[in-house]
Amino acid sequence: MSGCRFFVVKGVYSIFFYILKLNGNASLYKGHSLIGGSMFRYTTKSWNGSAVLSMIPARWLGIALAFAYGESRSATDYSGSNASPWVKTWTGRGDFNFSPLPNLILNIAAENNYTNLTANDRHVWFSDAKVIYRHGRFDWELAFNNLFNWKAFTKVSYTGMDIYASTYRAACGE
Repeated sequence: MSGCRFFVVKGVYSIFFYILKLNGNASLYKGHSLIGGSMFRYTTKSWNGSAVLSMIPARWLGIALAFAYGESRSATDYSGSNASPWVKTWTGRGDFNFSPLPNLILNIAAENNYTNLTANDRHVWFSDAKVIYRHGRFDWELAFNNLFNWKAFTKVSYTGMDIYASTYRAACGE
């Protein structure tokens, strides 16, 4: 297995505060798998990258924006043009914190998840809202989750030559 990583953080501390984080990873894995009674060499390639921008433009407002993208693929030495398809995934997320009073925080978050190898739920949007009231040593929270009422989300991934589809159920009784 071979791979490389990078990580960069840049921040400015002044009246307008922000932090930018960049992260990336690439890997190449070679192994052997028994397929139909024959031993095959295979290669798994993957890479991903992400960026997070956190900023506080005002004392009463905090914003965090994140984006991640990744691809992975496996193929045998003998598959030629019949190599498995690339699994492409990306996630975008935004978090907004409003503090109209020193002890009151209103949080709104939205997230879009995408996977190219799913049939019905390639794009799935999730959104949450939360009210936090701080009193003494306690934080009182009232949360509203899954505001868009998505029932399920499917992620696709490779492990060696095996491809997996994992479906996460968000609603009770499904």
